[in-house]
Amino acid sequence: MKKRIVILAAILTMVGLTPSSAHVGANLRGFSDVAGQSSTVYLRLGHGCTDGKNYFGTSSFEVVVPIEAGTPRPEFKAGWRAKVVPSAEKNDKGVALSNKITWTAKSPLQAIDHGTFAEFAFQVRWSAAITAVTKVAFPTTQVCQRGLQDFDTKKKAPNDFFLKWIITDGSTLAATADTEFGPAPTVTVKPAA
Repeated sequence: MKKRIVILAAILTMVGLTPSSAHVGANLRGFSDVAGQSSTVYLRLGHGCTDGKNYFGTSSFEVVVPIEAGTPRPEFKAGWRAKVVPSAEKNDKGVALSNKITWTAKSPLQAIDHGTFAEFAFQVRWSAAITAVTKVAFPTTQVCQRGLQDFDTKKKAPNDFFLKWIITDGSTLAATADTEFGPAPTVTVKPAA
């Protein structure tokens, strides 16, 4: 039995899945992981949010796409709006250091129920400047509704709950009354041959 567990752990590690990164997982599904090439990144939300007593569906999902992945193009998701906003921080060439994609449910009926999972995808072009094997992190935030939200004006309800998968250095962050933290999903990119 122990041998099976060790083998399973080794397999999960090879494909980039670990128990601590299973809340939002990243996968290329066979698309290119080579610098200078285009690819599609799939992010899978494993669940909604809980405050320990109640469960809440996801009404908004954000991902920060770093400069190593270029300017992303989000996949259409029925019942959701997608918006890409470049960061205010720029490099010395005036290029945004990241872009944030935000998908927002058009109505409460489109929110992703807690007991289900969902995928969000976007196209990227890996930077040709990647010259060594590099883990590219995609910090994400799930917003779950505990109360009503005004979907027409996009005002956040005071009772929203956040799951922030933003940790990129192996550290931990303590949860607050309305926010939990975990590791950011990553994709490993190889240099061009």
